[in-house]
Amino acid sequence: MLGSLKREWGKLKPTIICVDDERLVLASLKEQLARHFGSAVRVEVAESGQDALELVDELMECGEFIPLIISDHLMPGIKGDELLAQVHTRLPETLTIMLTGEASAGAVGSAVNTAALYRFIGKPWGHDDLMLTVREALVSYEQTRKLAEQSKLLSQLHEVALDLAANLAAHDRYSRLLASAAQMFPADAVYIHRVRDGRLQLLASTNPDARDAVGLALYPELTTDAAVFRAKGPAAREAQLIYAETALGHDSHLRVGLVGDDGPFGLVSLFGTARDVFAEISDERILGFAALVGASVRTTELVDHIEELSQQRLAVAQHLHRAAAERVDGPLQGTSPAVTALRDHLNAVADTGHAVLLIAQSGAGSEVSARAIHDSGPHRDGPFIVLRSTGMDDTDEVFADAPSGDGMLDLAAGGTLFVDRVDRLSLSAQAGLAEFIAHSPNARVIAAVHRPLTDMIRLGEFDVVLARALNHEIEVPALRQRVPDIETLAHYYLRQHAARLGKSASQLSETSVKALQAYKWPGNIRELSNIMERAAMTASGTMVEVDPSLLEGATTLGAYRLIERIGRGGMGEVWRAKHHHLTRPAAVKLIRSDEGQVDKRTVQRFRREAEATARLRSPHTVQLYDFGVSDDGAFYYVMELLDGLDLDTLVDKHGPLEPARAVAFLLQLCRSLGEAHAIGLVHRDIKPANLFACQLGGEYDFLKVLDFGMVTSGDGTKSELTTGSAVYGTPSYIAPEVILQQEVDGRADIYCLGLVAHFLLSGRTVYGKAPAVELFLHHVRTPARPTSEVATWPISPELDRLILDCLAKDPTDRPANVDVVAQRLTELTFDVRWDYARAKRWWSELLGPPTDKAAVDPSTIELLGDAHE
Repeated sequence: MLGSLKREWGKLKPTIICVDDERLVLASLKEQLARHFGSAVRVEVAESGQDALELVDELMECGEFIPLIISDHLMPGIKGDELLAQVHTRLPETLTIMLTGEASAGAVGSAVNTAALYRFIGKPWGHDDLMLTVREALVSYEQTRKLAEQSKLLSQLHEVALDLAANLAAHDRYSRLLASAAQMFPADAVYIHRVRDGRLQLLASTNPDARDAVGLALYPELTTDAAVFRAKGPAAREAQLIYAETALGHDSHLRVGLVGDDGPFGLVSLFGTARDVFAEISDERILGFAALVGASVRTTELVDHIEELSQQRLAVAQHLHRAAAERVDGPLQGTSPAVTALRDHLNAVADTGHAVLLIAQSGAGSEVSARAIHDSGPHRDGPFIVLRSTGMDDTDEVFADAPSGDGMLDLAAGGTLFVDRVDRLSLSAQAGLAEFIAHSPNARVIAAVHRPLTDMIRLGEFDVVLARALNHEIEVPALRQRVPDIETLAHYYLRQHAARLGKSASQLSETSVKALQAYKWPGNIRELSNIMERAAMTASGTMVEVDPSLLEGATTLGAYRLIERIGRGGMGEVWRAKHHHLTRPAAVKLIRSDEGQVDKRTVQRFRREAEATARLRSPHTVQLYDFGVSDDGAFYYVMELLDGLDLDTLVDKHGPLEPARAVAFLLQLCRSLGEAHAIGLVHRDIKPANLFACQLGGEYDFLKVLDFGMVTSGDGTKSELTTGSAVYGTPSYIAPEVILQQEVDGRADIYCLGLVAHFLLSGRTVYGKAPAVELFLHHVRTPARPTSEVATWPISPELDRLILDCLAKDPTDRPANVDVVAQRLTELTFDVRWDYARAKRWWSELLGPPTDKAAVDPSTIELLGDAHE
């Protein structure tokens, strides 16, 4: 694409202007742009808003053009939004991107309103995300420029082009197109369609009663190879009507096909009541307008695509941001001989750019040591990517030529890849990593292990070539080797957590400091941070007295002691806990916000999940132990701690299930749903991520149904959480009647059961990956394909038919209740059974010996934030 842009621009000098008052940021930004775009563009920099305006004037006087300006917001003198507004006044066609980490909503809104802000990207930015945005901005600018040149002879079209260049939502953009068409043409009705999957999908129309889509097969003259798409000018100026709803009273009809490099993609249709009403309209005017429509459709889809990519990368960016918060000035603080020697060693290897091996106990600070090397080394301006190896079978894919092309090594290009517990990677993955180190100097590798390599190499657990490639070894001291630093570190974490929780705690008592220094710290720095967090939670003033029970993991909620935080979401936390008198482990779910206030809807959903779960007694429904409000106003409930993994993870990591095993899970799901439906409760969010397979006592492959936060009454009444125009649920696992907000009963869960069954057997969702709106349309309209067509294992006709029956669009066509589904599942026979012995062997290989360090169900973490798709 850049090559074509360079050819289109010819001898012109496209210049990207970067503005920031920090020279280091400017240098990094200019270097990244120059490296990514090469000679296709020219990059100029300015250290202030005034310098940028003078540079703009100078470039304009030289006859050069400026497709894009990237500006910081907080700068001395002219701020970013003011600068972009002034530039927009002088150069309305120039696109603008604001880079900042502290801009208020008002500043961003001002930039959008006064400078047609193209994008707002927070600092620190992701390299790939920024380069993609710049690339698409250049393409968008060039498209707009070419359209403006084509429209010079028609002032009315020129106004339309300027209007369309604004930063508009899709609905507003199409509304303005229709308004412009009404001014430019004597048309009584205007339709804009998009060709998709052999149908014309309606994007916009002046006719409020127009159908959403028209099948091309119904109209042979509109197949994608028809004349309307091959014509050099408008087609059908006579009364040749194709839409039944527009036939009456319309004597004139005009069509223009929208054709791109990849073939026909859209259609513009105009209707008039008078005969020959379009006869005097020139082809140039019609084709010019059609070109603008086509560009608008393409631009809108491009913007939607970029927004989708941004959403996908937002979670990654947030993770990286949270991880980067624990910088060198935290865990590496202190003056003890051990940490002083560590800092010296880190600094000594940083500039070499070589691969490094860190030997550190769990929680001792291997990641922050790796960050210190990265921040001081030659790859400091590149990304810092973390791979936490868990011994999963698919780790090879991280280092292989994955079809997606976006493996960890690709993300780390130009920066550093930190591999925590590298010894857990398979030997083939370790060999791949050694190969990468030897032949990819553009990225640095830092790895960490918990014990020296000698024993692992002797036992054949570690690749010898990789051991040689990691030619610098650094031992990270445990916290017990840094006793003089404990007071400094404890105060650092106390103030950090207090600020996040809105507490005033800032000082530890002398008794508390001595107790911390005397403690053994088996969990090292991570444990110290957790204890200071719990101390901050219960603090009531500035001075903090650490309760001795905290060193035993004993922050109390009701009858339970919080032992270890195992998850955090947007609205709260999940903790491993134990009862004061019982040894039974539990998961405690807290809901809170940093400001101490929580959204009413979130609290309602949290309370409703607890109340609904408490009413259910099925062993296949997650058990609720307790519910209440903490002393500081946080809602919490206590549930059983499960040992296993959800079905989404199981299929993702181990592949589709054989039919006998999948049916065993579905039967257990029927038992849980049967109880809920019998008392009038509909789960409404049945999906693989909410179905947890576990080892429970002597049982294996025991299913637990989780997350009753979406539960509703089965009597057809709508709760406060589901009324209005919003649709709540997971787009890939939602019943048509829920989307249409019709009466919902247990058959909605049966539909989702069919979706789950298809996924377990095939490893795919029924309608694949697509934007939520498209998935909703598929659920309402598109018949499901038989699972046997995509399943890995042979599927019997009886099981295939049952799944399709569950997926019927009309609830009355589905099985009447889950008992009917269970009966049909029970009648199925299999050549190879999934019995107790096979299940036990599978779980023994996965989990090893039983342990009370059970895994918390993933939905408890998901529920804490706004995690529903």
